Amino acid sequence: MPDLPDIDTLSFAATCPKCHYVYPPIWEAAPAYFSQGFVECTECKAKSDLWQTALERMKGMPTFVPQWILMQLGATETSFTRTITANSYQAIALDTVGVPTDATVLHISYSPQGRAGEAPVFPVHWHGNSPQRKFGNVLPLIGQPAKMGDGTVGKECPVRISVLWVHQDKEDGWAYIVDALDALALQDNARVIVPAQSAVEG
Repeated sequence: MPDLPDIDTLSFAATCPKCHYVYPPIWEAAPAYFSQGFVECTECKAKSDLWQTALERMKGMPTFVPQWILMQLGATETSFTRTITANSYQAIALDTVGVPTDATVLHISYSPQGRAGEAPVFPVHWHGNSPQRKFGNVLPLIGQPAKMGDGTVGKECPVRISVLWVHQDKEDGWAYIVDALDALALQDNARVIVPAQSAVEG
């Protein structure tokens, strides 16, 4: 079964309050916002406060899906499908799906796409004897076959993989934002405050 070629990348900074057209990613829209105090919608030309617009949208989001909030603050989500084979090792380099090699990966989710009459294969994120908290730019996966009630054992399965990552930039302030988002992804709220404040001051 060949891999499905679909790769979806989602990155935006809230939507225009007037026409609901999406703004560019925050790392792209922020320079204009800080220099002129507003962003202009490319669709209806309305001007708005980027931070207040993003904040209002975040308030309505469920806190149990933190990756949605992270996207409002500048993270990008790249989703793609790969075939995982039972009892085999597969390394997926994220730069092959458009994630820069120097990006900071905040969150990864794996969703096996089961098919009628076939047992799924679950991807197991492999690590050595000393697991690292931070994700690298390669996903080391081993296929773990599931067994159905009739004894059918999974052989291969398409898996939808979603990677939430942060765009890297050499600007001083953005490095602090990356650190704050990394802490937020881990729900380590106390560690969010200092880098977030440093980013604002920068």
